[in-house]
Amino acid sequence: MQSPSSAFDPVARTYDTSFTQSVTGSLQRNRVWKYLDTLSMEGSQNKVLELNCGTGEDAVWLCKKGFIVTATDLSAEMLAIAEGKRKNISNNNLQFIKCDMREIAGQFSPNKFDFIFSDFGGLNCLNEPEIRKLSSDLQGLLKPGGNLVMVLMSRSCLWERFYFFAKGKFKQAFRRKNRNGLDVQLGNSIQKTFYYSPSDFMELLGSGWTKIKQRPIGLFLPPSYLDAYFIKHPVQLKILERLERMFGSFGWLSDTADHYLIHCRRDIPPDPAGLQNSEPDYLNQ
Repeated sequence: MQSPSSAFDPVARTYDTSFTQSVTGSLQRNRVWKYLDTLSMEGSQNKVLELNCGTGEDAVWLCKKGFIVTATDLSAEMLAIAEGKRKNISNNNLQFIKCDMREIAGQFSPNKFDFIFSDFGGLNCLNEPEIRKLSSDLQGLLKPGGNLVMVLMSRSCLWERFYFFAKGKFKQAFRRKNRNGLDVQLGNSIQKTFYYSPSDFMELLGSGWTKIKQRPIGLFLPPSYLDAYFIKHPVQLKILERLERMFGSFGWLSDTADHYLIHCRRDIPPDPAGLQNSEPDYLNQ
């Protein structure tokens, strides 16, 4: 097994082709972007920290929205591709930094960000103790009341189960249930990957967070490894996209999707003086 710093390097050159630019992958990402557009944040006033930015697709989109974006990843090859996308933006409000999310606090403290974001399963590379530590680290980096939006791979993806059942690989159909994690092949590297239900993940985050919403991503929209089939069957994909829009707000279905989105807000610490959010006396008369 290669070091964690290079685990994703072998797939960096093909990542955009296999996922970012795939029909199915693009539809899933658009679902995430549509949700981010609903957040009431003034872009030009917000500093964003992105974990596991990959090839920079989300970072560029956020920057174009007016955010000041610091995008991080552990893979030098992923970041090299991300740097090449700078030509698509017209300002200097985007920087890419090589950083392990396990060391994010040491890299950026005491900076305070308004919004922290991680897309498409980067957090699935962390085991339970690492998630607990990351939760504490992020609370130190995110302003009170700030938004934390994470997209993770689920534990009970129905698409994956149907796929392996159809191939007669019945044991593989439930592989995400393995709480010890899976060794996932990435080119000539292996990445240990862990799968969590939304409730399990919120429990690992612990106190200090208020969950705002959760949403399935890829409930009806198929995973990217089925892209070749649905390119040949666009009518079926159109129907699935419509069903995704219809049922995509049903948070209780999140763990059955390919991915799920969790939106949390960092709690505002209580004011020991009792003055926070106080109102003038005349408003209480």
